[in-house]
Amino acid sequence: RVSKRTMSGGWQRWLWMLALAAAVARAETNAPSADEVARQQFELGAQMLQERKFLGAADAFEQATRAAPRFFEAHVNWGIALLELGKASGAAVIRLQRFQEAADRFRRAVELNDQAKLPYLFWAEALTRMGELPVEPQTRLDCYLAAAEKYQRAAEVEPGDWQIYSRWGLLLVEALSPFAQDAETRRQLHAEAAQLFEKASERARFSAELAPLYASWGGALTEVARLTTNTVAKREVLRTALEKYEKSAQTIATSAATYTQWGRALIESGKLSGRRTDFRQAIERLKTSLQYRPGDAATLYYLAVAHTLSGDGLLAVRALQEALAADQTGQWRERARADHDLEPLRGEPELREVFGPAETWRWPGR
Repeated sequence: RVSKRTMSGGWQRWLWMLALAAAVARAETNAPSADEVARQQFELGAQMLQERKFLGAADAFEQATRAAPRFFEAHVNWGIALLELGKASGAAVIRLQRFQEAADRFRRAVELNDQAKLPYLFWAEALTRMGELPVEPQTRLDCYLAAAEKYQRAAEVEPGDWQIYSRWGLLLVEALSPFAQDAETRRQLHAEAAQLFEKASERARFSAELAPLYASWGGALTEVARLTTNTVAKREVLRTALEKYEKSAQTIATSAATYTQWGRALIESGKLSGRRTDFRQAIERLKTSLQYRPGDAATLYYLAVAHTLSGDGLLAVRALQEALAADQTGQWRERARADHDLEPLRGEPELREVFGPAETWRWPGR
């Protein structure tokens, strides 16, 4: 026989269980959906990215993609956070790992949407930075070639963006050109870069954009001219290059780099024409560059070359001594030892320490 106390206790337990079930149901009903979690984590990541808290941002974007695996913007921003973490890392192995992880995120973003330019651009940057690390030469080349392919794809998606062509051209000149195995291949790379800088300048609008583009365009053309064997073609390319430097200086008159490159092009023009006026103009441009960037080793070196070719040995010696004193890497000292343009200086006593005795001189191709 069941007592009233037992019946009362059973009902109480049953009522408690009903209340618990109702509470669980309410909690499940109030729990955020996967999309809401993804959005919350994305907003958190965006805030942390803005605050340059890249590790926390990367974690938040990762959580967003776990909640919503096809969240395109989360994958892109996760990659950006990883890219920034790589830039801030000290050890090369950690930087390489971060850049590889970033490249994986951009690859996934492209899989989700192959008609957006941003993942291609950042993917190209990650690949370029991987190539700049101490990796095997073939790996470095593969990274640069892959980066060029990403810029090409970005240009197909967004053909009106001048920055795509500018970055693509710089990659060809600065990263891929040193891998060229012969002069003709190098000439073709610089010619392609010149075309890309031309496209960029056609699309850019502001002076701060146009000035460096004209200078880069002129620099690529100067190298094309230097590597061109046909005298008539060389003269025409140099003429166009000089026009680009002039347009760059007219757009922004205080760029030291523009005047240095301009001076170098005038040296090449003088060597071709034999006119001392070209060398004098080169000296003027190089001196202007030094007003804006005093003590620059490259500018001082080209100033020494210009003075040498114009026949002023005393000023050439002084400029070369200043260039070598400012040379932090030793590249200009090494270059001077094999530079035909500086041959008239080799007998100067002040430069004996640079060139050594005459019997040790070695000329490439002789």
